[in-house]
Amino acid sequence: RFDVQHASLPSLRILDLHDNQLRGNIPSIWDEEGSIYSLYSGLEYLDYSHNLYNGSFPSEILYLKSLTFLSISTNDIRGTFPDSRVYSSPYLQVLDFSSNNFHGSLPQECFKELIALKILNLSHNVFTGPVPSNISKSLALESVDLSHNYFSGQIPKELASLEHLSFLNLSDNNLVGCIPVGTQFQKFDNSSFGGNPHLCGRPLTKSCTSPRFNWNFLSKAFGYVFGLAAVMLPAALWPGFRVWYWAKIDSVILWMFPKLYVKDWNTRLRQRRRRLRSKQTMTGR
Repeated sequence: RFDVQHASLPSLRILDLHDNQLRGNIPSIWDEEGSIYSLYSGLEYLDYSHNLYNGSFPSEILYLKSLTFLSISTNDIRGTFPDSRVYSSPYLQVLDFSSNNFHGSLPQECFKELIALKILNLSHNVFTGPVPSNISKSLALESVDLSHNYFSGQIPKELASLEHLSFLNLSDNNLVGCIPVGTQFQKFDNSSFGGNPHLCGRPLTKSCTSPRFNWNFLSKAFGYVFGLAAVMLPAALWPGFRVWYWAKIDSVILWMFPKLYVKDWNTRLRQRRRRLRSKQTMTGR
């Protein structure tokens, strides 16, 4: 167990305790009188990763104004994510809580104060609920890893606005819907979004547009067929209607194109003269 009570190192900047056999709870930064231990007063780098810590995370660590690096990955830390009210570390650039047993949802406002954050790793936990859209408030983010959790809902479209994002892993969650379109998102490969069976859109091969029946085309086709049947069926079964119908069609066409009337009349006149000459020839015989 690491004892901070008797450590008096006010000038300490880096505390690296990773990859040991440290057990129990991560020490609090407060003493019994409510004052901060001198060990933490100027700390910039804090690494508790790869130990055997369990229990809950002392969220007051995020009160440390000078902190730039914080990692507690690969322990057995339990409980919910720290309350958003303690997020006041203006210089924090790396936050790694991966490979623990954090559960519950992330508060919507949990990253609004971490304006310098560049690397966020919450992978391999038991987080549920939606991915907070306020992650995009950390405009300096370059790497986000939320893989191997139980996040649900859609990917916030605000994340696509992170201009410096060069690594993204949202795989193996319960995310649904279409992947937001943005400058960075379509540059990542399938592995960044795999393991979400109900996620679609580029860069995944699964398209978000499912084939739908064209009812507009069907209505037009049905109208044509019905109109044609309404005319052709009576014409086929009722000779009188057929004669009347085509006579009306001729009259409409000749009304629309008057020159056709003259052409039609000349054609009929030639046919009549031809029949007359034919009769005269037969009578002469």
